[in-house]
Amino acid sequence: MRKEMKDLEDEELVVLCQNGNREAFAELVMRYKGMVYTMIHRVLNRPWETEDLAQDVFLKAYKALPRFRREAKFSTWLYRICYNLCVTTATRKDPREIYEATISDPRTVERAYERKEIGERVRELLSELPPLYSTAITLRHIHGLSYAEIADVLKQPLGTTKSTISRGRERLRKLVLERIGWEELEDIL
Repeated sequence: MRKEMKDLEDEELVVLCQNGNREAFAELVMRYKGMVYTMIHRVLNRPWETEDLAQDVFLKAYKALPRFRREAKFSTWLYRICYNLCVTTATRKDPREIYEATISDPRTVERAYERKEIGERVRELLSELPPLYSTAITLRHIHGLSYAEIADVLKQPLGTTKSTISRGRERLRKLVLERIGWEELEDIL
């Protein structure tokens, strides 16, 4: 008896995709489009870009599938593609922000750009942390995952995950204070 696409595990669908089965990829898109849309919305909060970015995520995944070695779960791999695209997109200036900035109070505009610049610097510092800390903090504070969900993604016990996030926050806090400084942060808060 032949299984239907919806009854197959992700790993089975990935193998079918790697062998050229487009129907299998369509099933993966159906399974994960909600996750992708949610992540894009949470990270960027630009509803007008969500649809286009989601298509870009799935297009990148489709093109990269032949090189996917199945060392991680498909969902984790797709999550990473989505996250990377969101980070890249977040660094581009949004035309709506530029427009709003031109019609608002100059001091408010200056403060908004300072906040954005500090945010970008903090993201850069986050990337300097060991990958485990960076990933755990990103999943918790940018994507809003629960500790249990993060533990599942990282394949570690819940207590270890809480400890990892705590240690990562402390390292990030030290980096922020060393490289940015409290005075600069205080000015924009």
